Amino acid sequence: MTEHFRAGDRVGDIVTRLPDAAKLFMAYNIDFCCGGSRSLSEAADEQGLNVREVLVSLEGLQKRQSVNNTGVTDWSQQSATRLTEYIVSTHHAFLKENLSRISELLFMILLVHSDRHPELYRVHELYNDLRKELEAHLVKEETILFPLIQLYEADADGGPDRDQLIEVMGNIEDEHVLAGDILKELREITDGYSPPEDGCGTFEISYRKLAELEENTFRHIHLENNVMFQKI
Repeated sequence: MTEHFRAGDRVGDIVTRLPDAAKLFMAYNIDFCCGGSRSLSEAADEQGLNVREVLVSLEGLQKRQSVNNTGVTDWSQQSATRLTEYIVSTHHAFLKENLSRISELLFMILLVHSDRHPELYRVHELYNDLRKELEAHLVKEETILFPLIQLYEADADGGPDRDQLIEVMGNIEDEHVLAGDILKELREITDGYSPPEDGCGTFEISYRKLAELEENTFRHIHLENNVMFQKI
């Protein structure tokens, strides 16, 4: 029997229960990662959406997931240590593989199309800021945050002080907000990563990769802010 969603449910909790809701919320421009603590009703009001229509869409997603029986992992039932391993192997791996390539693509279209699309200068600037933030961020997570979480969960008495761990998590959350703000501006300036009519194939690939980066980063932030950190 499926569990029904309600307008008062936290946005982050909805994505935890129904991961496919991430794509739906992104289409609605609902922030489910840094803004995951808000209720669905509050998030819908901010975007001028009818919360009942959003609920109907969520119920449809849930029914399709039940029929397909996709076996999606419920991370709320997994240990924080298991979640750190998943984030490194999935989300960090994506960044390490794609950040440099996206930078090359954006530089190429800046050289070719900037005379007709001067907004590409701002896209290039924003992406460079984002790349620096994300690269430093994943290093901090892999060398500081995740080892602290693993030690704490393995032996709370002999591991790091909980206050120390919470302080580090707070710093990481601040970085999440900064990365999320940059991505939101990128989405706005690129019209939702929609290439212009006179854009070439490289233009289309560049914007598609930016959209993939946005989804990967938002899911990454969601798992940490709304699942992992709640366990601590």
